[in-house]
Amino acid sequence: MRVFEEENRVLTSSIDAHLKIYSLDEMELVHQMKFKAPISGFDMTSDFSHLAIGHLDGSFTISKNSSKEKKIERLNQDAMMLNLSSNKEALNYKYFFRGIYNKVVNENAKRVEVIKAEKLKRYDNFLKKFKYAEALTQALTTFDTQIIVSIIEELLLRDGLDIGLKGLADEAMVNLLNFIHKKCDSSNH
Repeated sequence: MRVFEEENRVLTSSIDAHLKIYSLDEMELVHQMKFKAPISGFDMTSDFSHLAIGHLDGSFTISKNSSKEKKIERLNQDAMMLNLSSNKEALNYKYFFRGIYNKVVNENAKRVEVIKAEKLKRYDNFLKKFKYAEALTQALTTFDTQIIVSIIEELLLRDGLDIGLKGLADEAMVNLLNFIHKKCDSSNH
């Protein structure tokens, strides 16, 4: 929420992707705009020339207000003005989702793509939770020498190898002993 006393306006936003403008004189909603993504924050310059909006998906929009006369009416070109004068009643379930799938296109808007983090493997998740026996068991099920050795080295660095070995199930212990027997003549490990 932001109060602009010079213009007698209050701007509010929420995660429902709406930016609402209230008049302080009449204490009522004047304008409402819907954006593509939920709004996490916004700000406007003191002369009302630029509006910056941050969205929850990591993207943001910066708009320039082209006319001083229409400072509040046209805050952003990719915003959709909603008709607030309608007195329609909700007749069915679809009423509540009207406009949710509208594609708003703006040539001036730039979209910042968020790079998604790579999912951790199961043994990494167990290491992260300090469940050393489960991490060692998951590493042994991969039958990948590099993974098994790296998990054992990590457990040694964390002083958790003895904890991991004490918590191993019988089948995992057999797999570990088979791995050691198979690799004991290798000078690489």
